[in-house]
Amino acid sequence: MIERIQTVFLFLVAVLMVTFMFLPIWEKKDVKTKETVTLSAFSLNYSKEDGGKKMETSITSIYLVIIAGLASALSIFTIFQFKNRILQMKMVLFNTSLMFVLLLLCIFFELQGDKMIKNPQGGSFQFGFFIPAVALLLNLFARRAIKSDEDLVRSSNRMR
Repeated sequence: MIERIQTVFLFLVAVLMVTFMFLPIWEKKDVKTKETVTLSAFSLNYSKEDGGKKMETSITSIYLVIIAGLASALSIFTIFQFKNRILQMKMVLFNTSLMFVLLLLCIFFELQGDKMIKNPQGGSFQFGFFIPAVALLLNLFARRAIKSDEDLVRSSNRMR
């Protein structure tokens, strides 16, 4: 049934994955050399002011957008598979692995950006970094709710 709590969880996962695409993920600044590295879902941007010139470099991180889009689409598709709860649980588990890969890629790109600035100070994780973690948690809550529905149906079948 579409009015179950797992529908809310899966819808929130889809919304969070879409918002992830438009928020900054990580940023690092060096005040002395005026270097800045910013990671978003679309690119890893490096900028440096040297004298009056501003040098900018951009590395694509479009893989983050692709995986977030797949996770969002899979979450929406999973909502409408309510008649086949076993398939729904498998799709939620696959979506969990997609979001885990998304988190690993965020860390990979953060490490790439960390190498661009020579000063070993730490960067700051922005709001966009925590969104996949929250979506991952909501996805696991959805799986738990789907499993409890499946257990309820199986227990009622045993009584017949």
